[in-house]
Amino acid sequence: MILDFFKTNELTAIGRQVLNANKEIVNTVLSTSQDIVKKGMDYNRSVIQAGAGAITSSREEANRFVEQVIEQTDKVEERALEVLDTSSEKTSARVSEAFDRVGNPAEVLGGAVEDSVLNSVESITKPTVDLLKNTSEQLIEVPNKLMKTAASSK
Repeated sequence: MILDFFKTNELTAIGRQVLNANKEIVNTVLSTSQDIVKKGMDYNRSVIQAGAGAITSSREEANRFVEQVIEQTDKVEERALEVLDTSSEKTSARVSEAFDRVGNPAEVLGGAVEDSVLNSVESITKPTVDLLKNTSEQLIEVPNKLMKTAASSK
């Protein structure tokens, strides 16, 4: 009878309903939490994959860039060697012509040389030629000076 006074059957039914509602809330919270964690993991995985893809793409792009730089460098070097060979041949021919003309002092050495490489050669060789010319003239005078010195010492 005391149990009827407290209406234990009704309290038990209400308690059971509260427990069932709480159980549903807990299940919903757990399910939602699992979904959020799984979606977070999927998102992290996709971010990592995108990063790895970007790194791979960057590496491939860097390799293509390096290959292009090497290719362009090869072309520049090839062209530089062609220009050097052409300039060397022209310079060699003009230097030979210039040295052939040096034997005739009436002709101007500078007139034979037009390009900048030969102008450089001329600016380097002219002082040397002048020095050799002066030395030659001084050597020619040595015997005369020796004779004068010998004559004055008698």
